[in-house]
Order: sequence, then structure tokens, then C-alpha cells
Amino acid sequence: MSFDDGSGNKGGPTDVYSDYFRVNNASLTIASSINGTRIQIPFGQVSILSKVLYPDGTPLTSNGTVTVTVATGSSTSVISLSYDPGLGAWHGSYSSSFSDIWRVGTWMLKVQASDMFGNTGTTSYTVSAQPYLIVGIISIIIFFILVGRWSYSRYGRKIYFRVRKEIRRFRRSDRNL
Repeated sequence: MSFDDGSGNKGGPTDVYSDYFRVNNASLTIASSINGTRIQIPFGQVSILSKVLYPDGTPLTSNGTVTVTVATGSSTSVISLSYDPGLGAWHGSYSSSFSDIWRVGTWMLKVQASDMFGNTGTTSYTVSAQPYLIVGIISIIIFFILVGRWSYSRYGRKIYFRVRKEIRRFRRSDRNL
């Protein structure tokens, strides 16, 4: 009779023993979409959109934390995703910079989700980081510098001496007047 739920339901006259049980944390399911499998270094961006679900299909909303760890062979960066109720998903992005030029190759994106009850989930994706854009720009600049230098050495000196000769002729004609 020690149990009373306040609605008139009371415990029985004798004690009832239950067996021990254990509560395990749920494994969260993460389904992510990435805007591509390649990123240009620099000037590129990787956007990630992740739906995080409990085993019963309920979405993890703002009561949790979702992060993406961008890992290369030499360094890591952590991106915190934010929950968008309109999309019903977590989203974030990573923009590459000039410092990423040394991080060419395959990047591992590790999405980790957790809630305040200790339920967690993890999944990984790969993205290929390519420097083709910056290599192309540098190649074009070097090409124009070499063409400019060749043009100057080929024609620049001749033009310089002709202009110098004309200036001298102009000065002589000025003195004669």
C-alpha cells in the first residue's frame, strides 16, 4: 500500500519484486548530404546537411549537438552545425582558404551527433580537395609574365632607343628655334 498514483490506484497488500533492468543509450542514425565530392582550394566550400534520427524515427532537434570534424593527414578543423526547423535538419559549411593549399588530397568528414541523455551517433564521408583552380591561375600569371618579358627584351629596347632618339631630335629642334 506504499504506492499511490493520486488517482485512486494503490499498491497491493504484499511487496512485488521486479527483476533488475538496464537502460542502454540509443544509437542515433545520421543521414547527410554534401554539396559534392570535390572542393577547390582555395575559393571552395563544402556544405553539409544532416538529418539525425532516434531509432523510433523522431528527429534530434535543438536539444542536441551535431559537429563535423574535417580531417586531413596533417590537421583537423571542427564545424558546429545548427538546427534549422524549416528544413528539419542540421546544416553548416566549411570554406577553404589559402592555408588549405597544403591540405590537398582526401578529406575525411566525420559527423558526430549527441543529445543531453548520452545518445550518440557517428558517420563519415570523404571529399577530394583539389588545387586545380589556383594552379591554373598561377600558370596563367606566369605565362603572361614570361610573354611580357620576352616582348620587352625583343621589342622594348628598340622602342626605348627610338623614343630616346626622337626626344633628342626634339630637343635639338627646340634649341635651333
